[in-house]
Amino acid sequence: MKKIKQLSLLLLVTTFFASCTDIDDNLNNNSSNSFTENFGNQVSRDFMGEIVDENNNPIQNVTVTIGTSAVQTDENGIFIIKNAFVYEKLAYIKANKVGFINGSRSLVPTTGMNQVKIMMIASIPVAIVQSGQNSEVTLPNQTKINFDGAFEDESGNLYSGDVSVFAYHLETSNEDLMDLMPGMLYAEALDGSAKVLETFGMLHVELKGNSGQKLQIAAEHTAQIAMKIDVTQTSSAENTIPLWHFDEVNGYWKEEGEASKQGDYYVGNVSHFSWWNCDQFLTRTFLNLTIKDNNNNPLSYSNVSIQRANTSVSFSQLTDVNGFTRGYVPANENLNAVLIDACENLIYLPIGTLSANSINNVNLIYTPNGSANLVTVEGNLKDCNSVNVTSGYVVLEYGNYHKRYVPTDANGDFTINSMYCLPDLNYTLTGFDFSSLQTTGQINYIYPLNTMVVNVGNLMTCNAISEFISYQIDNDATIYHLGNIDVSYSPNGLSISTFNNSVQSGILIWCNSNTLGNQITFSIEGSDVGLIDQSSTSIIFTLNSFGNVGDFIDVSFYGSYQSIIDNQTHTITGIAHVIRDN
Repeated sequence: MKKIKQLSLLLLVTTFFASCTDIDDNLNNNSSNSFTENFGNQVSRDFMGEIVDENNNPIQNVTVTIGTSAVQTDENGIFIIKNAFVYEKLAYIKANKVGFINGSRSLVPTTGMNQVKIMMIASIPVAIVQSGQNSEVTLPNQTKINFDGAFEDESGNLYSGDVSVFAYHLETSNEDLMDLMPGMLYAEALDGSAKVLETFGMLHVELKGNSGQKLQIAAEHTAQIAMKIDVTQTSSAENTIPLWHFDEVNGYWKEEGEASKQGDYYVGNVSHFSWWNCDQFLTRTFLNLTIKDNNNNPLSYSNVSIQRANTSVSFSQLTDVNGFTRGYVPANENLNAVLIDACENLIYLPIGTLSANSINNVNLIYTPNGSANLVTVEGNLKDCNSVNVTSGYVVLEYGNYHKRYVPTDANGDFTINSMYCLPDLNYTLTGFDFSSLQTTGQINYIYPLNTMVVNVGNLMTCNAISEFISYQIDNDATIYHLGNIDVSYSPNGLSISTFNNSVQSGILIWCNSNTLGNQITFSIEGSDVGLIDQSSTSIIFTLNSFGNVGDFIDVSFYGSYQSIIDNQTHTITGIAHVIRDN
């Protein structure tokens, strides 16, 4: 985890991710047109995201809004919105829940599934001040807010009474800066031109009255903010810096005033509160970046950061299913793409120096080294009636931080490009059906060594079913055994049997060991499979978990075999997620 934090501490700059279409016009934009014309026409796009708190715990029942579409997050903090109407070059995603500061993310959507992560901040009052009196509120890091005592409600009426102050200073050294900040660091300057920003800290302030009503600084009055400059930036901080506020309606920053450097503070006056930001800007260029592994597989849904020579990061974003990401980056700087592998190593892939106001298409290759390995996990998600789940997703979790969540496609299929670090081969899959709100529960697996692609077969999202066996022969219909499964372990080995069940005349799955991993001695027997055992050298039979009595046992098997029924070669893929009886 330390490597992750080290990378996150580098995050000083983010950028607006833009469409390749008509990028030239945006790079040379002037203020003759309205700023929103930069974003193009309205289009329909798909989105999937994760909403978490500051401890990375999922937040359920968050209202997520994109354009005119709105949904609530599920128990995992996940949302899916398809066919949302957004701009070609701007999608603004808003996340709202009582007890939290409004969260948001802005990006330029791709034509595929766009993934985002939003970390929401708990809304906690830090002080109570009195109207009609000068007052100062000091945050734990010594950032200060000074009020002159003049406040008004949303209707413009002067307010008298106690004022609760909710304030949060987002420092540039915060390891979760990119997930916590609102929107994106893309802005409209005073002259109407577009700017890419480098932040020196952000401050969110919200004011509430005795009845919980929202308040603002009274008209014709100001408050003074004194933002503590992060120790990592004191030497590079200019004497004056523009101030920018976040436009919560449109999803980008707007220049308004400036702050002066006084000691290790940036001090400025503001006439209203939301998010305020102290930022400089850089000469920009545009990067289209595709990252694949040495076997030409895309690094899909992987976090990639673009780092400058001075170790600040110009953007950090999830790649799409094709390993593609894009955005504005600093021109005339030596750049690297930075990844974190499954062993928590920082991987630097050189990009080089890019000229200003240009479009740069860069393809990079990531080759795992040491104990790091890449693997593709694929399968299918079905509901209680064995119907493909087309509005669902599957979460893969490995180790302490490696997590992938991918949507199912129109056939209920899913593909996850994942990583593991030897000697740890354990991972879990959990499937979710948004339509029925059913889940598979967490199923344990073990990555087989020296295998690039793992097919886990069919997973069933059905809370009413506590255990199941599923398998598919060739492209035939999937066979399910649901409940009433005998699972026992003895010195003779592990036996999983449904021969007391009338479904499909039963199946017997056996191996002679309770040691996790690939099994040397095993058999699968049934009227439709015949007899498959270790003599079928192309079958990989894995014991993924072995619980105590009353707990789950997970087995997976896949590969090709010679059938004793018709003497033909067939393929089989299956899993058993069953409860141990003795």
